[in-house]
Amino acid sequence: MSKKAARMAEALGDWPVGSMAEDGINEMAVAVLVEQRIADELARLSVDESLSDVDRAKMFLQPGAHPLQQSCAITKLPQLFREHGKAAVLAVTPALATFLDQAQPAAQIACAEALQRAISEGPVASESVSLLLPLMLKILGQPRPDTVTEAWLSVLCAALPKLPPKIVREELLAFALAKGRVEEPPLARALCATLLGSIAAVGVLDTRDLQAALLKKTTALCQDTDASVRCAMCCQLGAVARGVRPEECAGGVVPELLELLEDEQATVRAAAAETLTGMLDGLPKDVRKQKGVPLFKGLCALTDPPLLPAFARLFGEMLWKLSGEVGEEELQAAADAYKTMARKPSDDTRQVCAWNLPGVAKVMSARRYALHVHPTLMHLAQDPCARVRKTIAAGLHEVMAVLGPERSAQYLREPYLLLLRDSSPDVLSALLPNLGVAMAHFAIANVTQRTAIYGAFVPALQQAMHTAGHAWRAHKAFMDAAASFHLYFSSAQIWEQFIPLCFQLLEVGAAPVRASAAAALASLMRHNKRAVQSADIAQRLVREFAEGGSASQRILFLDFCAACRKVASTRLFRDYFLHAAVDLLQDPVVCVRARACAFLPALKSAIRLPDDVAVLERLNMATSQRMNDADAAVSAAARAVADELKKVTVRCIGAMPTTGSVPAQLEADAVDLKREEEESGPRSRKGEQGP
Repeated sequence: MSKKAARMAEALGDWPVGSMAEDGINEMAVAVLVEQRIADELARLSVDESLSDVDRAKMFLQPGAHPLQQSCAITKLPQLFREHGKAAVLAVTPALATFLDQAQPAAQIACAEALQRAISEGPVASESVSLLLPLMLKILGQPRPDTVTEAWLSVLCAALPKLPPKIVREELLAFALAKGRVEEPPLARALCATLLGSIAAVGVLDTRDLQAALLKKTTALCQDTDASVRCAMCCQLGAVARGVRPEECAGGVVPELLELLEDEQATVRAAAAETLTGMLDGLPKDVRKQKGVPLFKGLCALTDPPLLPAFARLFGEMLWKLSGEVGEEELQAAADAYKTMARKPSDDTRQVCAWNLPGVAKVMSARRYALHVHPTLMHLAQDPCARVRKTIAAGLHEVMAVLGPERSAQYLREPYLLLLRDSSPDVLSALLPNLGVAMAHFAIANVTQRTAIYGAFVPALQQAMHTAGHAWRAHKAFMDAAASFHLYFSSAQIWEQFIPLCFQLLEVGAAPVRASAAAALASLMRHNKRAVQSADIAQRLVREFAEGGSASQRILFLDFCAACRKVASTRLFRDYFLHAAVDLLQDPVVCVRARACAFLPALKSAIRLPDDVAVLERLNMATSQRMNDADAAVSAAARAVADELKKVTVRCIGAMPTTGSVPAQLEADAVDLKREEEESGPRSRKGEQGP
């Protein structure tokens, strides 16, 4: 048989094509058989287009349907129930039950996930959920693979809040208690534990008898011989505690939880610690004082390696929730435990210690920081693991807020400089987004010391930008912070170190970086103390960007002008940039003209008569031309601002506003006048009066 015939034979699957070939059947006969099989397959998969969505779903869920059809029906269950409601549930559920009895575990799990989406995300009525309950209980009541049982248990827990309270009390509680019998397998008893927590969380057990039954079974499962059952019940104790009366919580739930903290299995002890942490803020104050504080102190002294990672993760939250009850002795124990955990060999343990640092510092307060927290912070800031240092960098500004400027300058300058000089770009990516906030926390009262502190940051900031490489998010964060550098650095430092960096990023940075660099440059130029330097910046911007050979450079100049109008006075903008911005309305490139049109109202509001009569004539002529521009995008951009442009009144120098919103204009004039005074006051041409 030829290769072509062999490929045809392969398409026939389990048909006896080999014997056919041996019997002399030629390639044409094989081709006919292939076509016949394809036709049969298409006929079997074809569906009457007149069928409704509900009927089609029923057909696809039949045992003989193609797997793709069954998968399609399962995927569309949420949409079906949402659009057709109770009618769809009644029609599809019998077919779904038959399908699930024969389906593979993967299909059963997919069906459970689809129903959970339908219940959790869609507006499925309580009545429809009640109709699905027998199917859920049937699945959970039968021996099925563990993964299937867990998936359908999630469906039932999601359905609980939408079920009528009577059904929850009478049917579900009885089902759960039956599953928790001693003779049931461990998976069934764990299922009972999960259901008890979900039932308690709904809050429908409103009688003493029901709560007593719940607590009795809870206690039994907490003392179960199987560790997985004890762990499952332990995870639900928080929900059970919220579902019963406070006295029963203190007398029944808390003692069981304390006993589980001493369980022989580490997984149970870890679950108990996490549950206790979640319950602390809901417990009465006296219970927290009598039970929670001694337990926390005991955990601080633990030497249990399996439990240590869980306690390290929960340490900050537990300390914060007990902060109103702990005394000096407990705080000392907590500080010692924190110091010990931060020096463990596990990177994960040290990382969660770094994550807990801001909370620990807040509880310890600024008064205790130097003794209890600072040595640990210094250790973590120099940790060999970059993940740990990154976590410290992300939260260090929160510690500064706790300490205040004076203590931050005393204790946190060194670790902050270390992190700025860190060799890992990931550390800088966590540190730089809060650079502006952090810099403000070093603004101490003593001017000489403040100048020295900020002076030490200049080389560290330069090194940080070098280490960041091509990470545009780090560049953007730096430029966002640079807009306020005039508050911390002298004009000479800004001129020599940061202005060149702004221009560099304006030229080669990513688009978001260029926008931030333009805003930073506008702010730094406005606050420069030397008029000659401000003029040099303006001339360079006009020369390299407004008159640049690239359209993107000229668009960037317009972005700079927009930023300048937000932070600088009208006089500064008129003196340096107004003429160049108006010229760009006549730019030969379409996108530049379109962007300039969006800036028309800001340009008109900057004009002052009689000095700018010529500029106003050019602006009016350019506006008329752009309204009738040959390019549709440009004319649309001009017309989009036409109404706003009409509302802008051209002002005369020294004249009071007479039209429009006079109070708003007067307020804007006052702000503009203040900016102009700030810009013209301390400037000099030879000397400099830095901050």
